[in-house]
Amino acid sequence: MKYNLSDIYKEYVLDGGTMSKNDYKNVCQDFNIHICNHLIYDAGVFSMGYNLSTLEVIRIDRNPSKLRVNWKESNEYKKELLAKGEKLYDAETGEGKKWLIYQSADEYCRFYWKKKSAKVKNKSVYRLVMTRGHQGNKTKLKDHLYENELNYLKYRRQY
Repeated sequence: MKYNLSDIYKEYVLDGGTMSKNDYKNVCQDFNIHICNHLIYDAGVFSMGYNLSTLEVIRIDRNPSKLRVNWKESNEYKKELLAKGEKLYDAETGEGKKWLIYQSADEYCRFYWKKKSAKVKNKSVYRLVMTRGHQGNKTKLKDHLYENELNYLKYRRQY
């Protein structure tokens, strides 16, 4: 079962909470933004309390047998090829210029919930899914890593 902010607000009101739903939503959003900024920009660790363990950004060795597309560079290269009037690769005919560029870094960074330390029943069925999109946290992390090629060094390496 999925719980969203409306469900959490209902519990808050049942427990005697008096804040308006809009104010409650704004406090929760501001809190989440503050925590994610701490994880990304300060390489911080956030303890969630209540035996839920911690959140952080970590570095992980890339598996060279699983190629991952670098979409930023690939799309730039695709635009460049189209501007020159070149034909893009067609898998059916095998003709055209291949434009996908793959990640070459030995490591990558991602958000990490240290579930191993969490004391929650059935924790294997839970997962952490960070937001994407224009204002999402995955995008914010990616942009921070692109700002400076050494930014990834501040995150702990997972062994």
